[in-house]
Amino acid sequence: MNKQRARDILKVHACCSFTTKENKLCMLCPWNNTGDCIDTRINEELIIEAMNTLKGIKPMETVKLSEIKITKVFKNTTPNSERMQKCREYYEENKKQERPILLDYKNILRDGYIQYLILKENGVEEATIMRKKKYKKIKEKKTTLSYKNRATTYIFGMHPNSDCTQEFCWRVPASWGTWADNVNNGDIVICQTKFGFSPVVVNRVETLDKPPVDIMIKRVAKREIRRNGMVIV
Repeated sequence: MNKQRARDILKVHACCSFTTKENKLCMLCPWNNTGDCIDTRINEELIIEAMNTLKGIKPMETVKLSEIKITKVFKNTTPNSERMQKCREYYEENKKQERPILLDYKNILRDGYIQYLILKENGVEEATIMRKKKYKKIKEKKTTLSYKNRATTYIFGMHPNSDCTQEFCWRVPASWGTWADNVNNGDIVICQTKFGFSPVVVNRVETLDKPPVDIMIKRVAKREIRRNGMVIV
């Protein structure tokens, strides 16, 4: 059963449960225009199957009672005596389970402990069960540290002896430590550009949590700092 079929069955069940000649709820039924009313074919098992389909629970199957694993939570629970008696009477009258037992993919009981006890009480070897869907754990993506997600020092400057008056930005590698503390406005540093390594006249130095512009940022290429025509670092 697919999810669309499950939804249609539950819609029909809901409509037929409350439809009268006065309220005309058949207009909501998926089969209203086909003339094929399926209300007479909907039983409790079909409704349960439809609900479980939408919950991601797999269709019914059978397993040996001895293979069902009972957790300490259930073992330490005192079953409701009234519910036990009703379940016992149902089995004695119908010679079958009242409803499927719910297991996970490891055969661990998740629901239906009373039903399990009644089957065991009557020496039944196999039980009708349904399984909860196995959900895959989504691995958390590890965040790789880079200049885009941590505080980084940037040098803003311009190319000397160039007609371009645009200010560009370069990042200082984190491994350089406090190197940028020695850089002053007006110093010349060597940076990467699309044409290779080029000198840059420093306008300002800033440490920012995020990149200042949404473009590819090159990096300072050498630790060399020139000031007044002399290399100071």
